[in-house]
Order: sequence, then structure tokens, then C-alpha cells
Amino acid sequence: SFVPKTTPSLSAPTLQTPASDSVVNLSHNFTWTPLDYYASHFILRIESSSFSKDYQVGQNTYPLDQLWEDLNFNAPYAWKIKSCGGPELSSDIATCIDQSDWSSQLKFTTTGAPPTNLATKPTDSGKTAIPATLDWNDMPGVASYAWEIANNNSFASPIHGTATQSETTVSSLHSNTTYFWRVKTCADANGQVCGQW
Repeated sequence: SFVPKTTPSLSAPTLQTPASDSVVNLSHNFTWTPLDYYASHFILRIESSSFSKDYQVGQNTYPLDQLWEDLNFNAPYAWKIKSCGGPELSSDIATCIDQSDWSSQLKFTTTGAPPTNLATKPTDSGKTAIPATLDWNDMPGVASYAWEIANNNSFASPIHGTATQSETTVSSLHSNTTYFWRVKTCADANGQVCGQW
């Protein structure tokens, strides 16, 4: 026979990634190191000046793509962790909140800031050669860029595509035609989950 040991007070985990002041996208994960072997699950808290939400997690990692829909693009947040004991995920969040101290807090920012310094090249006498290269500044935390180009500033029937670098080349253009183009920063590799133009 045996007598189960009462779970003692739990230590706050050590945060790993994302590191403080990182810019993150959908491919990143929250990771931390538990300091007690009997920590069976955790509470991850994400907060900002206008937002706070707790997530119950059964292991010491949690992918950002599981909570991205709760966040805004190009916005600052902080994250911290609590350890919980007992059967995995059997206790509700309110019970776990009282079982340990919060970890330290790290800050991060979501990607999605609009690209800057848009330029076309090569140019000669105010006109751009075909194929045209569209160029813009590298943006932090980017997974891909989505771009579009059209012969009207309402971008009706645009040519569009994605890029993994901060430039792309477009050849399907007509000579002596005025074009408008724009680009946005995306959190996924396919140019589908993006910030503003």
C-alpha cells in the first residue's frame, strides 16, 4: 500500500521562446521549462493594455497558430506561465491559478506592419522597364508578403502573388500604362493571413 504525496506548491516555469521583444508569426511557439516534475499542465496568459486571456495547456509548448485569431496584427503583447498539479487538465483554470506563482513576463509583437519604402526598378526617364521589379523594406517577423498590381487605383482585377523576400518581379505588364501596386506583411507562408496594405 502507499499514500499519495500531496502536491506541494509549484514553482513558476522559466520562459524560453519567444524571447523578449521578439516579433512573431504563425510558425512560432511559446515554450517554457517547468521547474517541478509534478507540474502536469500549465496556464498561459497573453495580455496587453486592452486584452487578457488564459489558455490551459497540457505540455510545455503552445503554437501561436492556436491563438492567433485572438490577437491583432502589429500589436504588442506580454506572456507568462503558471504551473498546475494534479491529473492533467482535470482542474479548471480558476483552481490552477491558486497553485503557483506566475513566471516572469516577456513581451512580443505580432508581425503585420505595412511594408515601407516601396519602389520600382529599373527606371529610365521616369518609366519602369518590363519586367518590373517591385521592391520594399524587409519587415520584422514576416513569414511571406502578398502583393498586387493593377492599372487602376481601386485595384479592380489586379495581378497578384506572394513573395518570401522583400521584392518580386512582374513581367505581364503593358507598355505605356500607368500601374498602381501595394504589398502587405503576412504571418503565414502562403500570403493568406496578413496585416494591412
